[in-house]
Amino acid sequence: MTAKALTEKLGLKPGHTIFTIGGGDRLLEEIGEAIGEEGVVFALDSPPVLEKATAIGKAHAILFWVGQVEGLQAALQILRRRIREDGAIWAIITKKGYRGQEGLPRVKEIDIIEAAKGAGLVDVKVASLSESLSLRDPVRTDPEGRGYALKLVIPRHLRRGRW
Repeated sequence: MTAKALTEKLGLKPGHTIFTIGGGDRLLEEIGEAIGEEGVVFALDSPPVLEKATAIGKAHAILFWVGQVEGLQAALQILRRRIREDGAIWAIITKKGYRGQEGLPRVKEIDIIEAAKGAGLVDVKVASLSESLSLRDPVRTDPEGRGYALKLVIPRHLRRGRW
């Protein structure tokens, strides 16, 4: 999968503000290309760090590498407050066949969906990221990027514009 195909799949466009949480520098180059010079990307370590960084405004999209179930709903509540009403949170997790192998996180899709509901979000899309070389992380034991992402959004009936 090319960087362009991945960023299009995630809906990243020129001029967007993007936050990455817990992903280190993964995807930064691809995101930068997708959002162009008029866009902004912030790479942060955790949702609590983002909660304190109020000066950077709200994001069109947040890419959130989920490492554990504990505290997930609270983290998603923080992230929900930091996306635009029409924005999205992409919760990135490891594919089922690779969970538990080589120390990869054991977060399941249902864990994300339940935490999202508790945080006032709904899941609307799943995107496979397994073929993306940009998800490679030499520090972790997932060199082949065996992950996928769930797109979480604020339900339409809770948005001010109410479409």
